[in-house]
Amino acid sequence: MMMRRLALWVSLLLLSACDRGAEVSVENATPEEVAAEMKKSGVAQDLRKPGQWSTSMAVAQIEAPGMPPEALNQMRAMMGNGQTTERCVTAEELKQVDSFIGQNNANCRFEHYRVSGGKIDGKAKCTQGAVNQTMTMNGSFTENSSDMTIRSETAGGPPGQNMTVTMNIKSKRLGECKPDNAAQR
Repeated sequence: MMMRRLALWVSLLLLSACDRGAEVSVENATPEEVAAEMKKSGVAQDLRKPGQWSTSMAVAQIEAPGMPPEALNQMRAMMGNGQTTERCVTAEELKQVDSFIGQNNANCRFEHYRVSGGKIDGKAKCTQGAVNQTMTMNGSFTENSSDMTIRSETAGGPPGQNMTVTMNIKSKRLGECKPDNAAQR
């Protein structure tokens, strides 16, 4: 579940990757409040360009105290190689970012979230029962590319489930959507 939140967080970052003068700066805010501020500021309307995008994600670090070394090494091997995906991102999808941020995040709060001058910086905390997750992100972006570092720290779970993951995510617009790829969104 926490990795699902991390995936949602990553999607949020990649969707909020264009700044044409609009700024967002909030503290101690719910995801809904961040979404409202993005919409009010114009950031939600000035998103990255639609088109064919390539995104590569590489895990830079995984630490999991209490996890058997064999399992940790297997996880590092699987995630350490990185993954690159390519997909068509439509203008319609980009318009949905303000509603996307608030989805399924009832137990999350942003300590801060800032988008300004081609930079993004944020920190959120989520809880699910006794499990706490802190996610930080920072990076840079244009309407045609982004370069983000995300760190997720999970604590309070059973041994082997508490972990710290740091990943780097780079996205680049390749051009217009490919006709055969537009249907595969």
